[in-house]
Amino acid sequence: MMDNIFLVQEILRKYARKRSSLRCLLKIDLHKAYDSISWEFLDWMLKSIGFPAQFCTWIMECVSSTSFSVAVNGSIYGHFKGQRGLRQGDLLSPYLFVLCLEYFSRDMSSLKEDANFKFHPNCASIQLSHLAFADDIMLLSRGDIPSVSTMFAKLQHFCRVSGLSINSNKSAIYSTGIRPHELSHIQQLTGFSLGDFPFRYLGVPLLSSRLNVCHYAPLLSKITSLIQGWSKKSLSYAGKLELIKAVIQGIVNFWMEIFPLPQSVLDRINASFRNFLWGKADIGKHKPLVAWSVVCSPKKEGGFRPF
Repeated sequence: MMDNIFLVQEILRKYARKRSSLRCLLKIDLHKAYDSISWEFLDWMLKSIGFPAQFCTWIMECVSSTSFSVAVNGSIYGHFKGQRGLRQGDLLSPYLFVLCLEYFSRDMSSLKEDANFKFHPNCASIQLSHLAFADDIMLLSRGDIPSVSTMFAKLQHFCRVSGLSINSNKSAIYSTGIRPHELSHIQQLTGFSLGDFPFRYLGVPLLSSRLNVCHYAPLLSKITSLIQGWSKKSLSYAGKLELIKAVIQGIVNFWMEIFPLPQSVLDRINASFRNFLWGKADIGKHKPLVAWSVVCSPKKEGGFRPF
């Protein structure tokens, strides 16, 4: 995940410049990807990769044995068999979906031999044409019509054979250096709209330049939402500290591995920690029972070291 985020950050450099080489990035959203995958395609893919026939039979039995019921006013009625898709929450589903994406990745790898396709300027040296993490897909090419159409045709072919479909309303084009009439042609070809920066990728906002304080609003909003939910419950100080360490600090650390957090953002995060610990749901100023420096000190020095 982190590698993909860092790669996209690097690829987006120079996108804000008015004069730049032709670049195009397609952010793809697959419509209900896990629910739409074809069982026939999955079975064929397992056998093509070389799994034993008995193993493929076991896997397909696990996948195809699903049944569904309809809940009406709290009552369950009947049941019917599924015809496609992977169950979300099933431990096998992410692995099986990645195996299906392997077909797409191998097909995209053949673009290096296609005379109509030119790599994205930031990706030519490593011949990178796409990034995929589960159902989050990025397509990368030079910003010309032949390259984009050739690349997009690969995606359309994959959707046809796998049973997946593209959600055009949530997919977007990010480009620079492309002339307006060519960009309009690419929009008509894909059916996508032009995207705005920053956009969210794998849970974080990405921009062609450094983030401003306002771009950290999703992080602060998520922390506030979690704290407001927990504040309605009766929790001990130890329980609150454990939630700070196990949940909120994990989210903050994930962001800090990618971006340097401004001091003003860190101050607001610390304020939310303090107010939650002493029984306040909001991020306003409240007098704590113990100095925050003491709370953050090691346990052997009388503190709690929440993080």
